[in-house]
Amino acid sequence: MLLEHTDVRIIIAGRSLLKAEDFARDLNQNFPGDRAAAVYVDVDEPQSLGDALKGVDMLIVCSTTSTQAHLIAEYALKAGIDYLDIYYPQKVVQALKPLDDEIKRAGRCFITQAGIHPGMGAPLVRWAATQFDQIETANIAMALSFETIGNRNGVKELLGDLVDFSYSYWDKDHWKKGSYRDTRKFDLGPDWGVKSCIPMGLVELTTLPQQYKLAECGLWGAGFNWFIDMFVFPLAALFQRVDPRFGLNFITGLFMWGMNRFSKPPFGIVLKLEAQGEINNETKHMEVLLEHSDGYLATAIPVAATLLQYIDGSCAQPGLHLMGLLPEPIRFMKDIKKMGLKVHKLPSRGLGS
Repeated sequence: MLLEHTDVRIIIAGRSLLKAEDFARDLNQNFPGDRAAAVYVDVDEPQSLGDALKGVDMLIVCSTTSTQAHLIAEYALKAGIDYLDIYYPQKVVQALKPLDDEIKRAGRCFITQAGIHPGMGAPLVRWAATQFDQIETANIAMALSFETIGNRNGVKELLGDLVDFSYSYWDKDHWKKGSYRDTRKFDLGPDWGVKSCIPMGLVELTTLPQQYKLAECGLWGAGFNWFIDMFVFPLAALFQRVDPRFGLNFITGLFMWGMNRFSKPPFGIVLKLEAQGEINNETKHMEVLLEHSDGYLATAIPVAATLLQYIDGSCAQPGLHLMGLLPEPIRFMKDIKKMGLKVHKLPSRGLGS
């Protein structure tokens, strides 16, 4: 996405130099200018990371495991460069917060929680607020399905985080702790149909209800497939009560088998924004669908759209930022559509029409 939409040069870094070189070679064959290179990096050998960061402007962390997030961010800070990560666990925000003052003093821009989940919830709410004279409610539903899944370490961290996740949604004047009893149904369009979704609290949404004086706000997630939802997640929750690490390898293997065995089309990701507010003293309801057939590419698109604004300086602000709160939302929505995320805005309608 960066090679297609910008003129930046990129360095592919990884523990396998051969794979990084093959990847860079493929990129250079598809995009002009010989702008991709490769380098060996292993975070267990910190010197390799320090050497790789010399002469670059930003480190983009595409790892799915966040156990060394603080260490990697420290190396970016030491190298005097900017930073972005696509970590999913919400705990990463707290791990990086102690660096915020130092990041500001250094005049660096650090961006965390980039991607589509987290990453897209806050921009959708912020964009929706621009479509009304006064926005009143903003709820987002999401479903995703992968044809195959094979990153065991990423799955293990995902399961650990989901079991210990802070399920919550904004109701009138406070964040309310949610559970499976708070399931809501959302119509996610003709391909995905009606899905039952549970509230998933995201750090990026925390301040928005009070900022926009919302009565309702939340991000609601559908399950993966019947086997994962009915068997794997309840079993993981049971093991979690006994011991946070107990049975994790078994549950991870069961999750991967269930995903590869029982997932069925459509594959990809869909988000739906449902918002309500006042336009010309009339209550209006708005619905927007965002879809992509490739969940991985859909993760990259919001990151690349944010980086367009970072590269031109419009959102390269010093400090530690949640990606969802950083880009200007109207331009951001135009850019993700230009990059291939399908955005279907249904006609606004009056309440009850």
